[in-house]
Amino acid sequence: MKVVYDTNVILDVLANRMPFADDSHAATSLAFSENVEGAITSNCVTDIAYQLRRVYPSAATRTILLDILSSLSVISVSHDDCLRACASEVDDFEDALMMVCAQRWGADRIITRDKKDFAQSSIPALTPTTFLVEMQGEASTL
Repeated sequence: MKVVYDTNVILDVLANRMPFADDSHAATSLAFSENVEGAITSNCVTDIAYQLRRVYPSAATRTILLDILSSLSVISVSHDDCLRACASEVDDFEDALMMVCAQRWGADRIITRDKKDFAQSSIPALTPTTFLVEMQGEASTL
């Protein structure tokens, strides 16, 4: 299963934002398994770096980013992706861009805490909690 993680899920883990951190950590940890190929978009990487730099020095920020990049792929954002997101009827440009990139990458799920923002997505958007329940159901059928 190919899964794209929204920035808010990654930041929940990094900032230990309760009550979301535990399920977000468990959901992103699935990217280490054989059953889940996890990714973030390239603009997500820069958003995360920006947030980290507000708290950590540059070297620590890079170490954290390298840790993230060791388990998650990065989906590039192209000029065409930006044009498609601009033409989208989705109000939030970043969400529209994630949907476009996730679709191009062939994602099966988008994991986000802002599920309502992805109501127009052709790819099912799940909260980390719902994703964990779904994956447990799949594991029990194997």
